[in-house]
Amino acid sequence: MKKCRLAQEQKYLGLGFDLVIGVDEAGRGPLAGPVFAGKGDAARIFVAVSEAEGPWGGYLATCRVLELSAATGSPVAIIHLPRGVAGTDVKVIDDGVLWRCQGGALARIRAGTQAPVVTMGGGGSDGLGQLVWYREIVPGDAGEKPWLQTGAYGDPWIFSESSIIRIPAGGFIRKSGDTTMHFPVEKLDLVNGKSVRGLLSLGISPALELPESNYRTRTDPGGIVSVTTTRGTYGAAITRMEQEGDSLILTVATESGSNVRVLVPAL
Repeated sequence: MKKCRLAQEQKYLGLGFDLVIGVDEAGRGPLAGPVFAGKGDAARIFVAVSEAEGPWGGYLATCRVLELSAATGSPVAIIHLPRGVAGTDVKVIDDGVLWRCQGGALARIRAGTQAPVVTMGGGGSDGLGQLVWYREIVPGDAGEKPWLQTGAYGDPWIFSESSIIRIPAGGFIRKSGDTTMHFPVEKLDLVNGKSVRGLLSLGISPALELPESNYRTRTDPGGIVSVTTTRGTYGAAITRMEQEGDSLILTVATESGSNVRVLVPAL
């Protein structure tokens, strides 16, 4: 680990920087950042950190986002997230950030307006930041009971000034022999996190057989397999999305290694 020394700080101060800010956190250390948002005195620096103890730290870790004042370097707030952030996959939105988290989750964070203070009789800021909304989708939570559920290829998404359109999970097939694979698509409002969902249905040929490896099964109370879930992509996967007017252009990768571009209406 490289240590920061006083000479390094003096070097950057001599180059005209007003402040040199260092962030340290017990545990696994910084996950992602710094991310700068806002302007002037309201400008903020966000750094995501993970904290855990013991040999399971890589799995059982808490994630916190530290918010610092870009003007003074002083702490403003801490935001606790249910899941760890997915590296540097973050977007700056006006006075805050939108961070993609593990498990396909999204967290919208707004910059705080007041640093934590201690006052006589209470009433001061508690130092907790503003988690405007947190959104997590679980494959199959739309009421579907598929015969085969496949894993997702990353988390393709389209980001605009007002919304996000994304493919939050892999495709699924309703029953054996079907030649249609369905992919969930979700549109999220950036202001309030409200969600509109739909399904993209793509034809495949020939019909898929169950995989021979890299899968798990779920059985019903009678011991009959009710759904098979692959641990990765299988059959077909949406690897990229682009928006053109009121339509989406999807790049679909197949088992044969070919890529197909498909035009579909947007939500």
